[in-house]
Amino acid sequence: MSKSIHIYGFHSIEAQLNSSPESIIKVFIQSGRSDSRMAKMNSLLSNQKINFSKIDKNKLDRLVKGELHQGIVAEVILPPLSGHKGLIDFVTKL
Repeated sequence: MSKSIHIYGFHSIEAQLNSSPESIIKVFIQSGRSDSRMAKMNSLLSNQKINFSKIDKNKLDRLVKGELHQGIVAEVILPPLSGHKGLIDFVTKL
């Protein structure tokens, strides 16, 4: 079974959407956040048919252990890495 991790912040999640949207399991969005940046992200997620749900800021904080998340966190599947080259390729795409 593949391992999953949480990534957070608009740039990280948008990069994941562009490079490997199939790896995104679910996205968590901060309840009450309705600015233009979040509206654009909601549209991107809907267009790619990626599940997302709105949750309380405290739950987002717990998911990322207090890191700055900008109101958005995604659970993604880590790809199987084949040695150093696989790791470098994966990190380069982020």
